[in-house]
Amino acid sequence: MKVKESIEQLNSLITHFNNGGLDFNATDIEAIKCLLNKRQKLISYLKEQINQCPLTGNNENDMFYIGKMRAYQKILSKIEKE
Repeated sequence: MKVKESIEQLNSLITHFNNGGLDFNATDIEAIKCLLNKRQKLISYLKEQINQCPLTGNNENDMFYIGKMRAYQKILSKIEKE
């Protein structure tokens, strides 16, 4: 299941739940698993990129990598706070 499909399925599930439905089917569970898996992969990727930030000793290159690392840290912070 693709992320877009998972989001659509979850939106449908939320609407169903808000209308009194309490049952989950296999597609609902698959959508939840898909989004959780994608979120965990994104978090792992961001952490890996932050930890692998190479500092070269060249001030210009280091500034680029530091900026990149800070961008990844900002994204990771927003994801983990929600």
